[in-house]
Amino acid sequence: MQVAGTEPGPVYFDVGSGPDMPSTTHWSAYDGRSRRPRAEALRAVCACGWRGPAQADVDLTGPLADWTAHLSVVRAAAVPPSCQDRRATDRHRHGLTPRRAARRRHAR
Repeated sequence: MQVAGTEPGPVYFDVGSGPDMPSTTHWSAYDGRSRRPRAEALRAVCACGWRGPAQADVDLTGPLADWTAHLSVVRAAAVPPSCQDRRATDRHRHGLTPRRAARRRHAR
């Protein structure tokens, strides 16, 4: 039984016999089908242990906004500002959008 406001454990998938039992904690698995728990609310979470500050109804607007804000913090900590500025300047000089610049890097 779940206590209100807590996060459920992983959902396990019965694939028949065998030693392995696949599981997930992806939000889409908590849909109430096949004896799985049904989510009443969502909260953005990250593998690093971060948890979004708010729970939202099963409308993804709130958790996605929390997640986007968290990724901005992670990105800022991972890439030094000097590198961010240099990459933006290089893209502008070569007339590349971020997507075209990424494609160009992968083609090498």
